[in-house]
Amino acid sequence: MKAKWIWAGVFGLAGSAAIYLAIVTRSVTGSEGWFFAVFASLLFTLAAGAVAPKREPAAVPTKFVSHCFLVVAILVTVVLLIVAVVLPLILGKR
Repeated sequence: MKAKWIWAGVFGLAGSAAIYLAIVTRSVTGSEGWFFAVFASLLFTLAAGAVAPKREPAAVPTKFVSHCFLVVAILVTVVLLIVAVVLPLILGKR
């Protein structure tokens, strides 16, 4: 048996136990038992993720951006931030 099916069984069994605790908590104490239900959904998600097929990421071609363009873009951004932040502070004190 593969290890992923063992992990799916462990998480599924723990999720089933958490659902049982949510039902018992609701019927015996009258409280909602939402904590156990949320925990069960987390465990069932882990169980489904354990058996999900693994995919390799697709290769994305790299695009070249020139150094000069990036430097100019950063400088323009810095100048605009200075104008937007510092200039109102200076002009506002008159």
